[in-house]
Amino acid sequence: MEIKNKHYIIGLLLIGFIVRVLAFQSGFMFTNDVNLFQFWGQAAFEHGLSQIYTAVDFIDYPPGYIYVLYVLGAMSARFGWERLSTIFNFFTFLPAILADLGIGYIIYRIAAYGRLTRTAEDKAENKEKPKDLPIAATIWGLKMAALWVLNPAVILISAVWGQVESVFVIFLLVSLLLLRERKIIASYILFGIAILIKAQSLFLGPIYLFTAITYLLDSKEPSELGGYKIPGKAYVRLFAAIGTAVALMAVLMIPFVPGVNIMPVIELYTSGLGTYPFASVNAFNFWALFGRNWVAFDNTFLGITYSWWGFIIALIIAALTFIALYRDRVLYEGRHFFLIVGALFALIFIFMVRMHERYLFPALTFFLVYYATKGEKRGLGIYAAFSVTFFFNCTEILRWLRGGFTLDIIANSTPIISFANVVLGGILIYMFIKSNWMGKPSPMEIATKKKPKKATSGRPKVSRAEYEPIVETKVVDPPPMGAKDYVFLFVLIGIYSFIAFFRLGDFNAPQTAWAPEQGEYAIIDFGEAWNVTEMQYRMSAVHDRPFTISASVDGEDWEIIDQLNTGATAVFTWQDRPMHFEARYIRVFATGVGVRIQELAFRGPNRELIPIYSVSPGGEALVDEQQWVPDYRSFMNSAYFDEIYHPRAAYEYLHGLNVFETTHPPMGKNFIMWSIQIFGMTPFGWRFAGTLTGVLMVPLIYVFARFLFKSNNWALFAATIFTFDFMHFAQTRL
Repeated sequence: MEIKNKHYIIGLLLIGFIVRVLAFQSGFMFTNDVNLFQFWGQAAFEHGLSQIYTAVDFIDYPPGYIYVLYVLGAMSARFGWERLSTIFNFFTFLPAILADLGIGYIIYRIAAYGRLTRTAEDKAENKEKPKDLPIAATIWGLKMAALWVLNPAVILISAVWGQVESVFVIFLLVSLLLLRERKIIASYILFGIAILIKAQSLFLGPIYLFTAITYLLDSKEPSELGGYKIPGKAYVRLFAAIGTAVALMAVLMIPFVPGVNIMPVIELYTSGLGTYPFASVNAFNFWALFGRNWVAFDNTFLGITYSWWGFIIALIIAALTFIALYRDRVLYEGRHFFLIVGALFALIFIFMVRMHERYLFPALTFFLVYYATKGEKRGLGIYAAFSVTFFFNCTEILRWLRGGFTLDIIANSTPIISFANVVLGGILIYMFIKSNWMGKPSPMEIATKKKPKKATSGRPKVSRAEYEPIVETKVVDPPPMGAKDYVFLFVLIGIYSFIAFFRLGDFNAPQTAWAPEQGEYAIIDFGEAWNVTEMQYRMSAVHDRPFTISASVDGEDWEIIDQLNTGATAVFTWQDRPMHFEARYIRVFATGVGVRIQELAFRGPNRELIPIYSVSPGGEALVDEQQWVPDYRSFMNSAYFDEIYHPRAAYEYLHGLNVFETTHPPMGKNFIMWSIQIFGMTPFGWRFAGTLTGVLMVPLIYVFARFLFKSNNWALFAATIFTFDFMHFAQTRL
């Protein structure tokens, strides 16, 4: 039996819209957030997109959604809407409401038809007409769409609170659906747009990296010499997809760039997640369970700072995601893809730091998509459970925000909801490690699993007789890896990650530099006379650049205290020189060409840091970062050994300076440069790339040894002794 189904889904979406309008009328919104959206929109329209990030004191949204707010700002100017007026509020809520309904329709489409788009074969055979669909498929699709459209947790975020989670999630959903259908260019474009709308889209980085690798592997063709090879067209198509997405993102960012300065936009991604440096930011998760909601990042948990916990947990979650995707691909042909995507968002929310209450929202979407496409009841159970915890988490936070930011309002509910979320996170992890679908396939699945057809090419077949070895050899594959093998391997990776990144280097260091012309000077005023006992300074990328330090009590009579000629070993390293003189004024005179001093500090009789009262115009960079002056020089705050060459070269590449060290190829220094771009010119920043490579070498050694010895146990042994190898530890941290 077939029915005209389009009227039913339109009716459901209309009901969903009416319910959201009624929810909007409740007035339970958080006016601060709504007012902020409207203010950004009006500011974008008034000052122009190119000035929005400089004209507004606080704005933490990337350019994607600012386009939408710009339109709202233009409408408010055209029709004279006041901020927080009913009509302006409704149009502010409308994009998220429409995105809600759009997600509902997509879920209906993939549940009823089994896919998002029609294939060329379907079109040729005139299949999958939207107007002709069996009644059972229609009912199933409507049920799935209703589970989303009428979900109170979904309605709460868009139609009550006024947040925009649905807007970037709909782009992620379509992107992943197209990716599953191997429409890689369209998928990557939509992923790029999602990133422009909300930086949380980057949480799916492991998913897209894995699917890029499998895209190449699935494109293998038979080689004329035997075996298989990846054709060049697969690489071209993959890099074309990446390049197209990046190019589109760049084009959409251009209107927001004031002049040639793109840094205000880039900083939204490099430091945006650090806007709230707390263990938990209203997310009822593992950290809130232990009372760490709004606890500052400089605190520790089990002796480790929260920033380190975040880094370690991120590595573990990314590794677990890769394992889950790999095993699901090998054993079940990607059947549980959307369950893994939902679990990735959920585990990040539950165990990562800096999480907001709304970061769980995308997980709900992908858990429901998994159930809608596969019909496995555990998907429905997980979706329902997280919908409940998410609803109460957001309701309590919204009540707290409206109640005057008094933490006592949510103190009683936090442990209960947090405990429930942690239990659900444990269930997800258990499913990935112990559940049958992550273990060996059942006999029925083995019996019914179709063998993939061998790929064919249009090339003529070439006889392999002349390439056959004289002595026949039998290729023995290593045994399959079980759950315990993965656990042991990731315990090793976790141990080495902790050892390698523990006390790797300071996260902060002076970044600006005083770079005078020859003959220029700067005068520092302490405000009163001090007995100076020591001078500390940190040079930038210079070599043999002399400068002179003079002192005066009255600013009239000057005495030369020291003449310095820095060598190559002084760069990005704190230097200290004992001194004994009394002065109120210090004059720094550039006697050479190309002097670059990052910071200069002086200490008093008890080694206290002498406060700076003022500095002459042009010399501010000499003393603008006194908070990063260390008590003593150490490897934590200074470059040492060959770090005086390679990080320096990376810094020179980054800033377009003349490169001092050219004896080594530049590629390694490019990796250092990229990590410096992310973390700054700090000891942690210039050591990060090498240390991360050292971590990745542990699983690489395991894989190499596994194929060499055909044994998981010997592979584990090799990886273990490599993990605790002192030379590996020293070289990768240097």
